[in-house]
Amino acid sequence: MAYILIVEDDKDVAEMLCDVLRTEGHRCFLLRSKAVAERFLRRARPDLVIVDWLLIDGHGLQVATLATQLNLPVVVTSGDHTKADEIEANGFLYLKKPFTLVTLMHVISSLLRDAQK
Repeated sequence: MAYILIVEDDKDVAEMLCDVLRTEGHRCFLLRSKAVAERFLRRARPDLVIVDWLLIDGHGLQVATLATQLNLPVVVTSGDHTKADEIEANGFLYLKKPFTLVTLMHVISSLLRDAQK
C-alpha cells in the first residue's frame, strides 16, 4: 500500500491514526513538530502527508506547502473549525476533527488514486 507521513503533536491522535493506517495495510511514520517534518520531507518521499494545522512549534500550513511543492498529496486536519476557510483557501483538503475513520480512509484512497494518474 502507501507510505504515509503523519505530522501531529497530540500523541494519542497520532498513534490512533497510525494504528488504523497499519490495519489498512499502509506504512506510517509519525512526527510531532513542524521543524522535524520539514527536515524529513527534504530527505524522504512519503506517498501522502497528513498534517495538523497547529503544531507545537508552528503552523502545519508550512509543512503542507512544502509537501505540495514536492508534489505530494496533503490532508490538513484541525480541531479549530474557524481555520477551515483559510486551509481551503490555501488549496488544501481539510478534515475537521473529530473526523470518522471511514471519512479518513475515503480521503486517503481518493488522494492516492489521483496521485497515480
